[in-house]
Amino acid sequence: MSTSEGNEAACDPDGLAEAPYACEADEVSCQIDCCDGNEDERGDIHGEVQDGVDAVTGSVEGDFYYEKGGGLLKVDLVPSVEQINVEGTEYFQKPEAHVSLIPAQMKLDKIVKAGVDNKKIAALLREPMELDDATVQRIVDNGPSNKQIKNALKLVLPAAAQGLSFQVKPRDEYRLVDKGESRTVIQMCDVEGADQYYRNVEALLGLAEGQIKPVPYHITLFTGENGKGIGLASEEQLDELSRPVYADVVKAAL
Repeated sequence: MSTSEGNEAACDPDGLAEAPYACEADEVSCQIDCCDGNEDERGDIHGEVQDGVDAVTGSVEGDFYYEKGGGLLKVDLVPSVEQINVEGTEYFQKPEAHVSLIPAQMKLDKIVKAGVDNKKIAALLREPMELDDATVQRIVDNGPSNKQIKNALKLVLPAAAQGLSFQVKPRDEYRLVDKGESRTVIQMCDVEGADQYYRNVEALLGLAEGQIKPVPYHITLFTGENGKGIGLASEEQLDELSRPVYADVVKAAL
């Protein structure tokens, strides 16, 4: 999915508009017109080989899209086997690969609530949400409601990606993640363009520079039987929920 397609999907937040908005602006400052069978002694790997990526290496382009309150990059990196066994535990191929820039676990709405520029949020929402003067003034005087912040994020997150190019560079670093009934195998990566994206989001929301912290960028390669990924919003969460795994065990499946 391209950046423009991701923007169009988010252009009518909560069905509040009578007609879809069009993302036509080129500059960030005026983009609010619109609104994730080899064997080894440490584990064995098996599964039916599929067409597609044979190795998650090099650099690939990330296509931005908005989903469920978050900003993600779709990447064309999917393991070439359906199932692996690592340290006696079965993992299953995740058929869609992405990197989260703004995961739900970041709780960006709370960051905005704590440091929001009321006037900027009011101006941002006035036209898309068709707010009357009284509502705009209430936002300026008392701050936006939780729903208004969520609507603002639906507008800002896609707009901040306009004009940016994202390059995802996988690392030779793999980890096992466990949380509740979910488990995953992830590959860590670097993302060119992410820092500028965060600065754009901050500028559009009226946040101070640096309030949005980078997350542990990663690609989920395999999951447990429930097929669910595990969001990681900080290095602390990465350390708490995951541990390294021998790279050769995972790489043999790619």
